[in-house]
Amino acid sequence: MLASYTNAQDSPLGKPKDEIRNSYQSLIPLIKTLKSDSCDIFEMPGGIETAFYYKNNICIRTKQTFPLVDSVFLVDELSKRYKKTGQDKWVTKNGKEEIRFLTDSDEKQCSIVFSEIKK
Repeated sequence: MLASYTNAQDSPLGKPKDEIRNSYQSLIPLIKTLKSDSCDIFEMPGGIETAFYYKNNICIRTKQTFPLVDSVFLVDELSKRYKKTGQDKWVTKNGKEEIRFLTDSDEKQCSIVFSEIKK
């Protein structure tokens, strides 16, 4: 359910758009795919959605959205897999990516955002 990007080889950040599209579509059964120059959104069963954001055809950020009911499980998984750095913030083991956990009670959703740490 939760993508685990523990090192640079696993992470889509910094990878070309075409590589992400090809590898992601072959891994999971998709219900709907929305593609544009700056963002691809893959909608899956159960209200799960993954978005890849691009700049100059390179992935700069990902966002996974889940039903709010999964939030306790997801925070627990983030805490097991990554180093906690603050309230609803973690960092990958290689220290190159930040993970943020966001909730939207109105939409009954929660999201996990992976982005590169700018030095």
